Amino acid sequence: MVLTNSIRWFLNAIPGKKYFAEYRFLPIFFLGGAALEYFMIHWTVGETNFYRTYKRRQVDEIIERKEKASLLDSGVIAMPAGVSWPRYISFFAVSMLSSYAGSQLVHMYYKPLDDLDDMVQEELERRRKAGLLKSSVM
Repeated sequence: MVLTNSIRWFLNAIPGKKYFAEYRFLPIFFLGGAALEYFMIHWTVGETNFYRTYKRRQVDEIIERKEKASLLDSGVIAMPAGVSWPRYISFFAVSMLSSYAGSQLVHMYYKPLDDLDDMVQEELERRRKAGLLKSSVM
């Protein structure tokens, strides 16, 4: 409650409430944004600041775009990773088949469904004894 009253007092202490309402806070946000930008430009840690890092990344992205454009111009249409469509599709197909084969191998070795019939019979017997079956089931 004390915190709420303190915040309310602070917000009411800023002039212009009658004419500008909540828009009277815009100069504070303007100055906050200007201060943030100033620190992003001038605050360095070692040899690095925000814009040096940003420009380096932009240069890398521009060069990558130009390389991709040159590949497209040369007739080699590539996926984002730089792999051609036929290679991508074949790798995807082989990956899926390999996954299915591994899954089937484990399934055949451990045979997780071998006792399913026994479990069904046990559950039917349990439900018969409890009187939960509504019709005659095998």
